[in-house]
Amino acid sequence: MKMGKARYTVEEKRVADELARKCGYDFASFVCKYKGGKAFLGDLNALRYVGIPPAILVKDGVARELPVEDSMYLIERS
Repeated sequence: MKMGKARYTVEEKRVADELARKCGYDFASFVCKYKGGKAFLGDLNALRYVGIPPAILVKDGVARELPVEDSMYLIERS
């Protein structure tokens, strides 16, 4: 995945990775600034993709999973 030009903090990445692991993914890949926060997609180390990766929004230190429509939009941006 391509990395966006915006930066994210270590804490934003940590909470995004934590939620990605809860969703069954190895880590979260940063995509872009989105909806007032930072958007990540769940990512796997191996090429074993099944389904649509979760979209994760990190805002104010809290990570939450976004709807599938947001995942599709972010996949297009990555």
